[in-house]
Formats: sequence, structure tokens, C-alpha cells
Amino acid sequence: MILHTMDSLDQEIRQIVQICSILGREFDLNDLVLVHKPCIGMHYSGNHEEELDFTKPKLDVAIKARIIEIAENDDSLASDSSQKLHTYRFRLDVFRLSVINSMLESRRKDLHGIVAKAIKAYLKKHEIADNFDFTGMIKLFNHLKASDDSSNAASTALKIGKKFENLGLSSQSLELYRDTLGIWTSKNTSKENSTNNIGGKNISPIISISIAFP
Repeated sequence: MILHTMDSLDQEIRQIVQICSILGREFDLNDLVLVHKPCIGMHYSGNHEEELDFTKPKLDVAIKARIIEIAENDDSLASDSSQKLHTYRFRLDVFRLSVINSMLESRRKDLHGIVAKAIKAYLKKHEIADNFDFTGMIKLFNHLKASDDSSNAASTALKIGKKFENLGLSSQSLELYRDTLGIWTSKNTSKENSTNNIGGKNISPIISISIAFP
């Protein structure tokens, strides 16, 4: 059913649904806006409002097609209505998996690589002294790993792992290193990693807080 629906959509809508599938079952609108143009071979201007105006109408078509939906609990932490509804997800996980599996492996890896490059550039531009963006770095690691960029994935994992160790989270650090070793011990790319999981363990409670280091 999902593939039939995809075939009925314009190419630019199919493209954005593919990009969403790379970002995960649930994804932030800001992330999609950041990577949308680079993933289709266009230049990201850096003007968020301009990029949002380019991306949002296409996402709305995917919502009308009942492929994507607004995450039900997205507005739970937003006090300003303008900040609400910025998290989206595939209506069913099988929809996302169908889209992923319809792409060639090389296409999936290419998209993960482009997303990783965009995230890395964003993190560098918005780097704040003494503040470590766990969420962004873990997203970067997972996309680097999925793109088979073993070297950069490993160096990113070491940075994250060191921060875990500084927090006394040795177990999470070891799980991350074990996950990194899997890059060389397994080439099974059919399983997409959640950006909030390391070594199969949910670390949302860790990355949901802002941590400053002396």
C-alpha cells in the first residue's frame, strides 16, 4: 500500500519521504530542514525561515497522504504555540521500513553521508564552549556509521565516550565503543539505528538534559 501511495506522489515528495526515513521513525522538523536541500543536491542557505518555507509544504503533502504525521506528544514541552508541532513521525513503522527497503543500499548510504555532513557542519557552526551536544553528536555518529564512514564514526564515538566517562557513565561508554566495533565486525546495513540508542540501550534520559563541563 505504501509503495503504491509513493508511486502516486510527485518526485519531490517521494524524495522528502526518503529523507525522512533516513532520519528515523520520529524526527525533528529542524533536522529535516537542515538536510533537505543537501540531500537533493541543492545548497542550504543557512536562513532557517527560507529553508522552512521550502521544506514544510512538501512535508505537508506527505502528511495529507497519511504517510507522515505530527507526533502526538510534541507540544508537551512547548509553552509558545509557535514552537509546537516540530516533531513528526511515520504513521506506521512499516511505512518507514518499506521506504528504506525500496532504496538501493548505495542510495541509503549516500543519504546518511550527506545528512552526517550537514549535521557536522551545523554542530561546528553552533559549537558552544564548555557545552557538549549529546543529541547532535549521537545523531552524527549513527549517520556516519550507517554511511560506512568507519574512520569518522570511530573518532566521533571516542569523543562521545570520553564525555560519558567524565560523567561517570562508564557502562554507556563501553556500550558505545562496542557499537563502534560493530562497524568492522558486521556490514549488515538493513537495521537502521535510532538516534537515541547506543548498543541497543535507550539513552534518552541522558541526552534530554543540558550538561556543561568545567
